Amino acid sequence: MRTKALLCAALLAAGLATSQAQSNVYSLNVVGYINLTVTNSISSTKLQFDFFSNPLTNSDMSVSNTLITAAPGTKCYVWNTNSSGYDIYTKRTTVWTGGSTYTSVVGLRPGIPFMVVNPSYVANETITLVGNVPQGTKSIPYGGASSHNYITYPFPMGGLVQTTLGLPAVKGDIVYQWSEPSQGWVITTRRTSTWTGGTGEPNLSVAGGMIYYPGANQTAGNWTSTFNVQ
Repeated sequence: MRTKALLCAALLAAGLATSQAQSNVYSLNVVGYINLTVTNSISSTKLQFDFFSNPLTNSDMSVSNTLITAAPGTKCYVWNTNSSGYDIYTKRTTVWTGGSTYTSVVGLRPGIPFMVVNPSYVANETITLVGNVPQGTKSIPYGGASSHNYITYPFPMGGLVQTTLGLPAVKGDIVYQWSEPSQGWVITTRRTSTWTGGTGEPNLSVAGGMIYYPGANQTAGNWTSTFNVQ
């Protein structure tokens, strides 16, 4: 995922400005715009996957409405917790096809990551997300030990996943982050007081995705966080 990030939010002359790597985010009066850059694929047998999330809200959170600017041929992979597999959506000329009833209902709401494949073999694709910047407190549920949780931070802000974003990780927990250059997972493990693997504590980008795999010391719970534009 090769993108830049800039979040600028303003409300009644008070503003918030942050800069994060990995996406382009512009917000004014709590209406947000996020540009996702999807890397071009190499060939029909060597697709390039990018892992994103949508930290904006809308009345219609479906794949077709969220990724409305995607080019024909774009594919979106959404994890289906009922089938323990990916539902695959494909952008046709004017509509999206595929998927399932489950992920169609859940949609691409904040806190749910998804993968995107660019159909072009020569140029990156830009997909613009449009919606309201969510505010207040949100809780993202996760399962207990040895469960794969496709979850992410539900607000348009990046940072260290535990220190800054408040993931309640304990010793033995694992975070998987997707590396677009290597097309594989970067695995980081929470130890007693540090993180090992990767480059240390996972740094989650704005509109980035992750998989949270609780260890033996963790029980099912919620990742609760608060975000407000002042």
